[in-house]
Amino acid sequence: MTVCSGCKKTFPLLKKEEKCTRCLKKQTAKSVTELEKYLNAVQCLGCSSLFKSLAGILCGSCLAAGLKEDDFTEQKLDSDDEEDRKEAASTKGM
Repeated sequence: MTVCSGCKKTFPLLKKEEKCTRCLKKQTAKSVTELEKYLNAVQCLGCSSLFKSLAGILCGSCLAAGLKEDDFTEQKLDSDDEEDRKEAASTKGM
């Protein structure tokens, strides 16, 4: 498992010493609106890709690679979602 060098979240299919998609997009956002879009996007917990909507917690590519949603604990999911909600809320005051 690889840890994002930005947010420190773990993504099993993230390349070594790389930032997750959300952290990369946050760095390149050109406006608060664009930043909010990335912060509110659903993130695959396997590869870190961002989506407008996602049926589960893993994208099709991660499921095809053999990851299973059962491998992710509910406690980790809840804490990650809470962190993202707080960060998105903090941008509204910008």
